[in-house]
Amino acid sequence: MRVILLQLAGVWAAGCCAVLAGSWTFLLAAFLGLPLFALPGAVLVFSLVYLVGMLTPDGAPLSGRPWPRAVWAAIITVLGCGASVLAYAVLNSVQADNNVVLNVLLLALPFSLVAATLTANWLARIVAALLLAVLVWLGVQLPGAGSSFTAFWHSLFSS
Repeated sequence: MRVILLQLAGVWAAGCCAVLAGSWTFLLAAFLGLPLFALPGAVLVFSLVYLVGMLTPDGAPLSGRPWPRAVWAAIITVLGCGASVLAYAVLNSVQADNNVVLNVLLLALPFSLVAATLTANWLARIVAALLLAVLVWLGVQLPGAGSSFTAFWHSLFSS
């Protein structure tokens, strides 16, 4: 269980680095309408998560060997980035997006939640899946959250 907690904390720290550094590349990509500019941020997240998996190979079944670890890191990167954008939309809709420190801490949380769904511990999987479901539900139900999420993806991928 300690290794799982250490791995989740490492993924959360990687998510914090991604939110701090990688979010600028996503914003630049959305502003310019060039999705290719989002690639450095995604590569940063993938690299850090892969490193965390390499340092804690017993934390999740997929993080034990190199190729499954790459799949594990890719799943966390893709779903974590999407969930992080959705989390920002939720924070924006409740006007809680003013505190930078709180934003960094909360926007990195979806990366750990996705990683927790991939652990061998069933309790961690169930709790993380429920929290991700609540995040999606809030993104759909809160006024303005869905529209800002949709606007972000539309501005990123429309030419």
